[in-house]
Amino acid sequence: MASAVRANIITSGDVSPDDPGTWTSSTRVYIGDDGTGRLAITEGSMMAVYRVYIGHDSGSIGTVTVDGEGSTMTNSDYLVVGDSGTGTLAITDGGSVTNDNAYIGWDYDAIGAVTVDGEGSAWSSSGYIQVGDRSLGTLAITNGGSVTSSGGYIAESSGSTGTVTVDGVGSTWADSVFILIGEADSTGTLKITNGGSVNTVLSSLGIASGSVDTAIIDGVGSTWTNSSYLSVGCAGTATMSITNGGAVTSSSGQIGWGGGGKGTVTVDGSTWTMSESLLMGYDCTGELSITNGGTVTSSYAFVGYGTGSGTTIVTVDVDSELKVGSADDSWKGTISNIETIRLVAGAGAGSGTYTPMSYGTMEGDGSVQALGGVWDETAHTITVSDAVTARGAGGATASLVLTGNQRALITDSGTGKAVGASFMGGDASTAITLTATAVSGVNFASLESRIAEIEEKILSAWSFSTDGYTVSADHPVYLSLYADSAGGLLSLTIWHRMSGEWIEYDASGLTFDGTYASFTVTELGEYAVTAASAVPTKGMPWIPLLLLGE
Repeated sequence: MASAVRANIITSGDVSPDDPGTWTSSTRVYIGDDGTGRLAITEGSMMAVYRVYIGHDSGSIGTVTVDGEGSTMTNSDYLVVGDSGTGTLAITDGGSVTNDNAYIGWDYDAIGAVTVDGEGSAWSSSGYIQVGDRSLGTLAITNGGSVTSSGGYIAESSGSTGTVTVDGVGSTWADSVFILIGEADSTGTLKITNGGSVNTVLSSLGIASGSVDTAIIDGVGSTWTNSSYLSVGCAGTATMSITNGGAVTSSSGQIGWGGGGKGTVTVDGSTWTMSESLLMGYDCTGELSITNGGTVTSSYAFVGYGTGSGTTIVTVDVDSELKVGSADDSWKGTISNIETIRLVAGAGAGSGTYTPMSYGTMEGDGSVQALGGVWDETAHTITVSDAVTARGAGGATASLVLTGNQRALITDSGTGKAVGASFMGGDASTAITLTATAVSGVNFASLESRIAEIEEKILSAWSFSTDGYTVSADHPVYLSLYADSAGGLLSLTIWHRMSGEWIEYDASGLTFDGTYASFTVTELGEYAVTAASAVPTKGMPWIPLLLLGE
């Protein structure tokens, strides 16, 4: 008869050694050695071994479940989920797993997936965790599950794909050293949603050339805390989106910092708080957008840094704030601007005087572009006037003098949908016209064809032209297109028709206020906004399809 601690350790299929009763702290256990194998540890059973390989050889499938309070799997050495085959580990309903280092998706062509689900469910690595080492790895921490580690790698090697999701109140990843995303030509993603939290010392994404990495911190209570620095974009391409009340903290921040890559950060209705400096655009492209009431706080801000070849653009809408100084406003710091700051008032902004930047002094020869208002560099305010309006079937033309009005709003009388354009102010002689026409006919049909393959729907598509205003990087325009999207900012895609073809447009300063999708352009023409046809419902974390129905 099995002992109490092993009473509910059940194996089936290809498991080596095949008898759990013989396993000791020096045993290497293979679940799915070269075939299909399963291991279930339930009802408070405990297992202690040396190493566990789940999905060992190419073509193998291994599945391990550790379920229920008191159910434990202890590895004195490392754990591999998806060694060369397909491996799945589920820690649920209070189960726990401990090990030294851990690898999810270890070798080429392997697939590894780990789920830590439910309050009390815990995975503890005294060493590091690699999610997507040389292949495909996913880690989902949900519904109050917790993970601890001493170093976290997401998409660690060339060709790998790694995704970590921390979802739900009480779901946590606590790392005592660092979280590094995209250390090679790879794709790494970190998602913190619905009140999940991640804590570490320092984090960096977009580290290596060829890497394409993403961090999403979405929803009230969703937090990413770094006791040291957070870097977005080095030699690779990295995007961080903080949306819908999410919060990020770090001692300092870097956006586009060395290596020739690109870093893009959006803080939309959310916060990024730094106790020290924010540095942007050192031999890299760095873009920061603060929108929809978002706030970014640092003691000192560098918009462009040193003599590198980087490009830096900071966009702040009038309802948001770049705060340079102390968080409690007891003192104000300095903005060093050698690149471009854009202060924008879109179609949804009300008239009035705003303070989108709080600082003591500004130095450097960079520009401050006010789009949709007039900037007062002494008072640090932007004054926004009412928009000039026009209405017509399929579009219309609006006339404005930029000394008095810097915004135009044009409504299609047939649909009631409107679009806006915000310009830089001018002198007394600067009278311009804006013509906006709804895209139709062949051009509209070609957009429909273009997005059909990605299952998106057209929310708005317009053609813009001006007379008297030359659009360029020095004189951009802030467009606002009607967009009725339940999916919010992250669901939107912006398109621009160039050389007869609709292409996905890298929209600078993109925001969505519930009515308009607004973004900056440096040339006019045809633009459109689309969104996913259906917003995916919340469901089970991803697991390999091969395991379903087994």
